[in-house]
Amino acid sequence: MSELISLNNISKPKTEKCSSEELVFDRSIVHTSITEDYGLTCDDLFVQSIFKSLYLGGMLIGSFLIGMLSDKFGRLNAMILSIFLVGGSGVLMAFVKNRIIFGILRITCGMGGMGCYMVPAVIAAETTLPTHKIITTTVPGIAFILGELIFTFQAYFIRDWLTLQLVAFLPMLLLLGLYFLVPESTRWLIANDRLDEAKKNIQKRASMNKKIPVPEELLVGKVTEFAATTGSTKKSSLIDLFKHRTILYRTLNMFLQWFSVTMVYYGLLFGSTSLYGDPYVNFTLVVLAELPSMFLYLRLPHMYGRRNSLVASQTISAICCIGGGLLIENSDLATLQITLVMIGRLFGGFGFKLVYLYTSELYPTDMRNTAVGTCSSIARIAGVIAILMENLKEFWPPMSMVIFGTVSIIAAVLAFKFPETRNDKLPESIDEALKLGQNVRRTQFGLVKRKENA
Repeated sequence: MSELISLNNISKPKTEKCSSEELVFDRSIVHTSITEDYGLTCDDLFVQSIFKSLYLGGMLIGSFLIGMLSDKFGRLNAMILSIFLVGGSGVLMAFVKNRIIFGILRITCGMGGMGCYMVPAVIAAETTLPTHKIITTTVPGIAFILGELIFTFQAYFIRDWLTLQLVAFLPMLLLLGLYFLVPESTRWLIANDRLDEAKKNIQKRASMNKKIPVPEELLVGKVTEFAATTGSTKKSSLIDLFKHRTILYRTLNMFLQWFSVTMVYYGLLFGSTSLYGDPYVNFTLVVLAELPSMFLYLRLPHMYGRRNSLVASQTISAICCIGGGLLIENSDLATLQITLVMIGRLFGGFGFKLVYLYTSELYPTDMRNTAVGTCSSIARIAGVIAILMENLKEFWPPMSMVIFGTVSIIAAVLAFKFPETRNDKLPESIDEALKLGQNVRRTQFGLVKRKENA
């Protein structure tokens, strides 16, 4: 009879709630954590994913808001505001004890983080010769990876989250001093009819480069000419990306490409700490895996074309995501799993850089900024979804990575629909954008070359 009662009890399990005082936390990896201090356990476990996604949500807001502030009040002011938002929000997060305030600070920190990446890139583009733009867009990417590695180093030796928060964010406030060192964009000054300041800016740059002062008559002529050109530039709106049928299909396809590469990029990064082995080592390996993507970006799109490179990137990312995901529950193949994740992260990082370049080449001048900005916003949504997908492991551990891979496969197939732009000049109008890829031919090796003029 007692055995029958026991069997009945097993077949009808009861769920019992325990108090926070009864919980036991594993302190073998970290000594204190946000999870413990904010009670993000049991029924509130999902709040962890929300806190993580709020940062990327802030980046989404920042891509719109900081961009508008940059156009209205100047690149330098927008950059300083972004630095303040990152450093100030990060420091305050170490002292607040309220979930809602903490969440708001995560959002403002994300807004500043987006501005710190976006505004300096604009300043560099507006103050750099075209022949050096590839380098100026690649070097910041290397610095981003070095920053991730430095943070990993700090986290390895500082296992208290409050101390780590201060060590990571306090130095950011020192960068506020850049306000007195970095000059305002000369192009922005001219575009906003601040011509006297623009002239002083040009003369100062000439002096720093040890060039003779620019003659006043030449300076006035060039500034006036550029101001007239800037003022006559057509402004596009979001709706222009969907008016023409071909541009509409191209836009929707590029939305998917950005969505896919961002989901893989952030999904594999945040998921690396859940793999077998030391989470610090895994995170470091996945970060390091992105470094070679800089060199792939410098070579592959020029050798094999934008389209072929994007298809290859999406395909390899898909194989690695699905393969690595299916190995999650097999501890004997942990080395193979982290290897696949590293390769997926490598091509995810490569694809992330490539879609910026490809998007800018597919749209005419008056739509280019709108297209890149809108696609960037889609990318932030993908990052938020990638983080929230961590909760799917409760249903099936490989589910999130299999979804990443499936989306990448679909994106790889649809990438074949894009025209090749490697040998085309940047389109200035809709007609030129529609003719992209028509002046190329394929060799027996699949390479793309410009047709010889008759």
